[in-house]
Amino acid sequence: MNVVLFTMGDPEGIGPELIVKSFIRKPSLFKKVIPVVVGNKKILKKFAGNFFPIVSIESIDTANKHKNSFCVIDIPKNLSGGKMCIEYINCAVEIIKKNKNRIPLITGPVSKEKIIKTGLNFSGHTEYLASKTGAKKVAMLMMTENYKVLLGTRHIPIKEVAKKLNKKMLIEQILTAYESLKKYFRIKNLDIVICGLNPHCGDRGKIGKEEIRILNPVAEELRKIGLKVICPVLADEAFKKYSNNTLIVTCYHDQGMVPLKLLCRYKIVNFTCGLPFIRVSPGHGPAFDIAGKNKADPSGMILSIETAVKALENIS
Repeated sequence: MNVVLFTMGDPEGIGPELIVKSFIRKPSLFKKVIPVVVGNKKILKKFAGNFFPIVSIESIDTANKHKNSFCVIDIPKNLSGGKMCIEYINCAVEIIKKNKNRIPLITGPVSKEKIIKTGLNFSGHTEYLASKTGAKKVAMLMMTENYKVLLGTRHIPIKEVAKKLNKKMLIEQILTAYESLKKYFRIKNLDIVICGLNPHCGDRGKIGKEEIRILNPVAEELRKIGLKVICPVLADEAFKKYSNNTLIVTCYHDQGMVPLKLLCRYKIVNFTCGLPFIRVSPGHGPAFDIAGKNKADPSGMILSIETAVKALENIS
């Protein structure tokens, strides 16, 4: 039985509900994992009701004694939501480090805006966890049952995308994601499809030259090391034609996320490639507008748990 560590996410968001509801909706998850949540016991108990016990533990080492229960490392401090989120993440990282990076981490959704208001320069879990672990190369891989999508650039303004794109960075991102898919999901013979940045993939330089100047040279370098690369491809064609054993590379955040959310709704997970441990999260935010109303769809969290377990089993 695998211990899986969760951070609760923003206490005022849907994270606590999602974690608890996943095990209510799919009790068979208890046969795969012992959930340990870094968060607030009182809030979790509110959502768990009489479905299963919520047990406080001091150390993750005692979690195996509490099967079919939620173990909580309780951090009941009365801090703002943004500060609490960072407190949960920091605590979880320390636990994982003490356990030699063998425990998977599933993070609940947070608000970047609320965290930034605390004075922390926070652009997302990906970058923050990289800084906490010293990981030099990380990549944001969005996964569904049918798609694997690498966001070539992440949380930056659209006007900065063309400036940020360069050959070295894109090759590093693609290889980081490629190695993670091989290591954690045992995917072989992976095709790589790189979406164009400009309308009509630049129309041979008539509507922008990034495809000629950056994307095609990236594809050429990857082909030299034996990878199968199709580039450039219209984003709509990429999502229509390619899935399963294909890594779709998008140039900017919404080029990947909009099609995924239209096609897969909430069954999307974010897998961080390049960290020394497994980290997964649902591919959506804290949804403050429906928090506490029993409206949150746990399908992304359920898929996150299943993805973390699969990745762990493949390296065990």
